[in-house]
Amino acid sequence: MFNDFIDGIANIQMCEIIIVGEIGFHIVNFEYLSKDIKYFNQMAGITISLKQMDRPAEASDSFFWGHPFVPEKFDYPFYDLHIEQDGSTTPLQESSDCGSQENSMFPMTLIAQINCEQASRYDTSKLLPEKGFLYFFANIDYFLDSGDYCEGLGEWREQSIKIYYSDVEASALKPMQVFDEDIRPYGIDFGYESSHQVEDGHKLLGLPYDYDEVSEHFGHDWVLLFQLDSDETEDFNLRFFDMGTLYFMVERKRLKKRDFSNVKAYLTSL
Repeated sequence: MFNDFIDGIANIQMCEIIIVGEIGFHIVNFEYLSKDIKYFNQMAGITISLKQMDRPAEASDSFFWGHPFVPEKFDYPFYDLHIEQDGSTTPLQESSDCGSQENSMFPMTLIAQINCEQASRYDTSKLLPEKGFLYFFANIDYFLDSGDYCEGLGEWREQSIKIYYSDVEASALKPMQVFDEDIRPYGIDFGYESSHQVEDGHKLLGLPYDYDEVSEHFGHDWVLLFQLDSDETEDFNLRFFDMGTLYFMVERKRLKKRDFSNVKAYLTSL
């Protein structure tokens, strides 16, 4: 019934109505409503539930944190920071005195290694690769209570994130460790996102939880690739300011071509 209603108004170019409810009224523009609903129907999300692992991570696993299993000739991503005289750090290109102090390279944090064969079983929109591995890296140390520099709200600099995709088999992956400490990985259970719901939490695809702000910034040519929410467990405390959410966005045409070279990160908070 509701979809029939949306189809019926799809050709109305400019029409507004006022819907009165218990919490007030909303002015609804049919043009944008129909566009958003059709866009929503094409974008079912894949939920990500984290779980403690009772064994070391393996190459075929999907997991958060820890150390990745990567193909040969894999370049682990680093970001540049300038160490100021007071010991604080700033992005290299924003430093006021790069000539007199030390410049350092810091490894990005592995957020997630995703086995696409596992995740794609829940991909009703058929946008994810059906094999291979996705790797999400970012400079999020500050939000894990282990750094003094952070990106702010809105779109992040491209130097602060890196997404890789490899279509090799798990048997061809080798462990790579760039941190001295042993970081405990968390396993992933994938699931279907509830129908016609814009949900918070960690997920692949679907619609961003802060849909209005994110879609206004990127437009409908971009889709959500990965949503990383603030999260607290006994092993880690990930908090984006006031319980915010980090969105990794990709152009739909690039996603279909398995091109992850231009993924953007966008942070919102309460």
